Amino acid sequence: MDGGNRLPSASGTRRGGGRARIWFLVHSWLGFKLSLVLGVICLSGSLASVSHEIDWLLTPTLRSSAPPSAPMAWGAAGDALAEAYPGARIDTVRVPEGPGFAATAIVTLPDGRQRIAHLDPSTGRVQGDASRQTVQRFLRDLHMWLFITNSWGLVTVSAFSIPLLASLVTGLVVYKRFWRGFFRLRLRAGPRVLVGDLHRLIGLWSLWFVVVIGVTGVWYLVEVIGYMNGHRFDRPVPAAPGQNLADLGAAPQPLGLGGVTRLARIAYPELRIVAVIPARSAREPVVVWG
Repeated sequence: MDGGNRLPSASGTRRGGGRARIWFLVHSWLGFKLSLVLGVICLSGSLASVSHEIDWLLTPTLRSSAPPSAPMAWGAAGDALAEAYPGARIDTVRVPEGPGFAATAIVTLPDGRQRIAHLDPSTGRVQGDASRQTVQRFLRDLHMWLFITNSWGLVTVSAFSIPLLASLVTGLVVYKRFWRGFFRLRLRAGPRVLVGDLHRLIGLWSLWFVVVIGVTGVWYLVEVIGYMNGHRFDRPVPAAPGQNLADLGAAPQPLGLGGVTRLARIAYPELRIVAVIPARSAREPVVVWG
């Protein structure tokens, strides 16, 4: 990778030759030893970016003919969910992912099973439901956790950002005058040279992408390790004051999705609501995302 001509000298007789050889060996080792896992992480992440569309193709009830400009019928959706799933807990209700999509709600049934309900966003009508084991869920769990069902899965995936950045740095150090390679592709110099030029060309044009993945991956690593050790990076959700609950009487009635979203819009007129997480108890607040 020395300027695209030949490998760094192993003898080290040139100035910096031994050091260049070490950089090259580190770059090669990282690329060869970690390529399989990094490939799975990157490929699953790329597919996860279109996983909602894949689920849309596979699940007829996830489709909707509602006009994209139609407002979400929050109150009707809450009533329809209560009627379709008596005794169930509504965990999250989300607006459609895009035009042609139905709204969705994660519902925990009395027997503990979870379903994803699909609703017409303009009427709130329940069109059907599906298992939580969707294509989107599969790809997300593979990409984020490698199916390791605790925080160590996220630590493992995030930790690969460090060798990814190391591979980036060592590649730039080994490739002298790398900026010349942005438009260098020798088609008639033999297969070995062509493959080498392709490797460098693709690597250079994806530099920004690798930097974004690496830096955000390091942040996720810091964040998850912090959470595992009791540190928070966001403000905790406040609990409902006890006095306010006492003023509501012995059995306060929840407002429902329509009432909650209406109050959220009054407090934040420019808020574009995308999801509502109902409270699980009287001491918990309802969370409105937007």
